[in-house]
Amino acid sequence: MLFEPLYKETDWSAVRKIVATTNPPLAKIIDAISPNKSFKLFQVRYPYGSIIADKGQLFFPSHELQGKKPAHIEIPANIKKYLKRREFPLSLLTKNSAEIFKIMPDRNISRFLIKPGGFFGLWENLDPAHNEYVRWMWSLSSGARSIYLLPKISNAKGHKVLRKKYGLSSHAPRDWAAHWDIFVELANSSAFEEKWYNEFIFFSDKWLDTAIKDPAWKDFLGYLRDQAWNESNYWRNKTTFDLEWEDFLHHAIDRNIKFNLHISLIVKQLVLTGIGVVPGFCIANQDSSFAPLNALAKLYTEDYKIEYAPLFMAPSLFSFDDPSSIYYSLQYPNLLEAVPSYNNLPEGILSAMPEIIELLDIFRTKFASKSIVEGSLTHVFCSQVDLCYFHSLEKKLYNIFSTEKIPDCDFSLSNLIKTNYPKLKFPSSSTFLKGCILFRKRSP
Repeated sequence: MLFEPLYKETDWSAVRKIVATTNPPLAKIIDAISPNKSFKLFQVRYPYGSIIADKGQLFFPSHELQGKKPAHIEIPANIKKYLKRREFPLSLLTKNSAEIFKIMPDRNISRFLIKPGGFFGLWENLDPAHNEYVRWMWSLSSGARSIYLLPKISNAKGHKVLRKKYGLSSHAPRDWAAHWDIFVELANSSAFEEKWYNEFIFFSDKWLDTAIKDPAWKDFLGYLRDQAWNESNYWRNKTTFDLEWEDFLHHAIDRNIKFNLHISLIVKQLVLTGIGVVPGFCIANQDSSFAPLNALAKLYTEDYKIEYAPLFMAPSLFSFDDPSSIYYSLQYPNLLEAVPSYNNLPEGILSAMPEIIELLDIFRTKFASKSIVEGSLTHVFCSQVDLCYFHSLEKKLYNIFSTEKIPDCDFSLSNLIKTNYPKLKFPSSSTFLKGCILFRKRSP
């Protein structure tokens, strides 16, 4: 069987239209430079679920399967010699998405979802050649890695149909952690109806080496530096934020508010989610850049015969410029910081929610008004964002509402169900929702 090549050498004249569509400012700058064919580029397509990078090593895609998942290979030597400047080349995503993530023993961390027009390897290529930091410890996947269906998909009968039709090796998943494995097998089955891949353009070393030395390239280098500067805003100010956070915890203790270490880390994560530093989760069904979601939803509806609306959750940053809501689930901690021996809620999520709500409310109402710069992202989060709390067991006294009411609070979700799944129920008993927080921009 003949396959279309997954990677090829190319140049600016061949890819400029693609870049102009995904990142117009960058395309305009490069057009003005008009680099010749010696400035090599490499156009690389990764099937859904491919591991693009892991623990400091970049891989190329393969048509082969490792088990039922896409295999990856080392970069061919005839290409590698052009991509030796740093661990990763400067890379521009031009199609679909890629997720930076880390699998920890007690949780999965979604660090960032790269979308079309976004860079990978930007900071690494602007950093000094030798710095004092540890080796890159994250992984990069083609498409969303932290992706789940809200309804359970553990029904043995329905999964047996999928195994037979799509040649799956995986058994019905017991919990959310195995959802991605199933989706990857399905998406790479020969019987799957949609061939999904993302696409990167890798810049050869000559691009950055020339940009640093040649004044004619100052706009190109300046654009990259501006992008890196904007992306690093929080991380450059992290020490100050952490000291401010410690000051807040002292403020809470002085008010005789008791909380354990894990709750304080959760509340900090919620603040970082609310200012768009770390991702929460969105209802992803209407955006197939995350994964081949239309085809996956169709097979779970028609083949698996799912009883509830097949709603996919995928990582997404909260933005004050986007009316869409995002969610954080206490069942699926995406904590950047954790202390293993304290990484639990001993009395359960429902019992912990009033403490979380109280501590977060104090930060947003009393502490932030005196300590946070007006107009900053943190100030906007405290003053212009509504938080709604949900659990399957309602506690109105603490403003914790039934998960059945979530569609009433999220218009886009309600409209999605009515339009796409009018005969299917909202999966209000989903584990993800039993202790979730909805973030939405406050109406004017």
